[in-house]
Amino acid sequence: MKHETLQFLDQNSLLDNVMYVDMLNEYPLWHGFEWLTLMLKTMSAPISAEERNKHNDFSCFFINPDSYNKRQFDFYNSFANDCLIKLKALWPGLEAFFSFTTSTSTPWDAMDLTNFDAVDFHGGNVSSDG
Repeated sequence: MKHETLQFLDQNSLLDNVMYVDMLNEYPLWHGFEWLTLMLKTMSAPISAEERNKHNDFSCFFINPDSYNKRQFDFYNSFANDCLIKLKALWPGLEAFFSFTTSTSTPWDAMDLTNFDAVDFHGGNVSSDG
């Protein structure tokens, strides 16, 4: 795991100024990791090939709650949690999480937040109506 920024902050006595580490801002939609996008696509989302090809990122997860499959969500959850476990092993004093991009169709009940120290979601139109 790369953690040069945290090493730099630590070596320059600046780590005390860090309140938390957001491992990946607005995960999963705008992450910028092409390998992660490609991995997800290989897991065959249960949407048409035409619809899947329109999306070059995780946005297929958020079109509607039925547009993902268990294998994709297992991968999605394990990626985030594995990263958090590794970071916390290297930097046990830091709090960390992945901030989420969200929409009203985000299936929060499928998210595994076991290793998240906080939840930070970015987006609009989230209602408490269910």
